[in-house]
Amino acid sequence: MKIMFNKNIGLKYYFKTFSSIVKGKPFILYHKPTLLCNCKCEFCDFWKINDPNEIKLTKEKITWILKEGWNKGFSTYVLWGGEPLMVKDLGFYLKIAKNIGYKTSMCTSGLLLKQRYEEIKDNIDIIIISLESTGEKHNRTRRTPNLFEKIVEGVELFKKEKNVKIKIWSHINRINKDDFIDVLKFAKKYGIVVEFFPSNVYSDYNESIILDKNERYDVFNRIIFYKKIGYPVNNSIKALKIMRDQTPYICNKAKISVQIENDGTINPCERRFVKDMKSYGNILKDGFSKMDDKEVYLYNIKKLSHCTSCFFPCVGESVDNLFVSGFVRFLNFVVNKDS
Repeated sequence: MKIMFNKNIGLKYYFKTFSSIVKGKPFILYHKPTLLCNCKCEFCDFWKINDPNEIKLTKEKITWILKEGWNKGFSTYVLWGGEPLMVKDLGFYLKIAKNIGYKTSMCTSGLLLKQRYEEIKDNIDIIIISLESTGEKHNRTRRTPNLFEKIVEGVELFKKEKNVKIKIWSHINRINKDDFIDVLKFAKKYGIVVEFFPSNVYSDYNESIILDKNERYDVFNRIIFYKKIGYPVNNSIKALKIMRDQTPYICNKAKISVQIENDGTINPCERRFVKDMKSYGNILKDGFSKMDDKEVYLYNIKKLSHCTSCFFPCVGESVDNLFVSGFVRFLNFVVNKDS
């Protein structure tokens, strides 16, 4: 087995991560700089949201936030939204984060990857592309002309960058439940991995396309089969079986991460999914100081532990025994199998 550390990720990232884990502190900093989105997906309604409280961070402020976050114990910086590639100063965000020592990651539809390539290629470690089908069907599902073609262009560009890892996140619902094999073939062609998960419910928008119990069992059972015969399914068998069987699990997200919302609020998770969690204040008013409130922190851990509102891969691969799941995930990362 070849042990290989990503050369673009410095040793201080590993030390910082290990230190935070030992101290029982969150180490993943999610940042949603905007809710704006350039797709109009059939399964997600973020594109319909117009938040009047959205803030536009100055370069000075994002520099301060990232430095404060590092000092607080965060070592991984993940951008999502909305569409982070629509943020004008995204390249600056990533450059500052890399200079500090963070591992950087970004979730994107892929539409603007080619357009923003030069700005971000030297400071992004992981690109997570949302892909539910291939070809024209993907364009129709996301109601965005030429999206799949733009994804292909972006993948081909970033595959040239040896220090950039690409993975696919693929929502599964009634629209695309038979398309996952096409997504896997696409991934195999380009040497990247796929993580599947059931689409989340957004009230009064996508209920009609959510898989029922039998549909869910069937599709995830087939995905397990394709993983076993060598296709690049990056979900663990355990996570796939939880999704297939809808078995109870313990969510550890509040233990390992926080999220800065587009209005500056700091939450332990996505506020649309967990209504009565407690925030850690606002980054612009409080910094990260309210994370020191042990009572709030423990409340959020307990509240989220039995939440089943989503099963994003970031949730699915850290469920139940956090030490065991984290160790397995780390080993996958070290041997360069997991992006």
